[in-house]
Amino acid sequence: MNYLREGLIPLCTRVRIDSVDRERMLFTLTESGHQYTWAFHRSLPDPIAKHLDRFFGKTCDKKRIEGLRKADREGVLQGRVFPGMTKEAVILAMGYPPEHATPNLEANAWKYWKSRFDTILVHFVDGKVSRVQD
Repeated sequence: MNYLREGLIPLCTRVRIDSVDRERMLFTLTESGHQYTWAFHRSLPDPIAKHLDRFFGKTCDKKRIEGLRKADREGVLQGRVFPGMTKEAVILAMGYPPEHATPNLEANAWKYWKSRFDTILVHFVDGKVSRVQD
């Protein structure tokens, strides 16, 4: 539902939440004024407020990014995943994987959607990206 497309919203971007209901949330990037729709999948296991807390925080800890290894930091800043990145860095770069496809972050493969029919699988060995399968 929340597809990965070119132009991922960078980490720590300020947003305004315009409306939230059971099916979707509308939010606006405060700097550009561009509005987005965030669709909630019907299998969402957590309450909407808890789900949104994972993706939209009230503060941004930039020191968290600065404290990453160089390879992790580059992936986060580009919104991409590279071999050797940690799970934390993948979350910072691309967000949490959809819960209905990757219900457990301890899994060794995380599934993201690029579009309705196209997915990316991020494979981990010992907590680090071993390969990205497009």
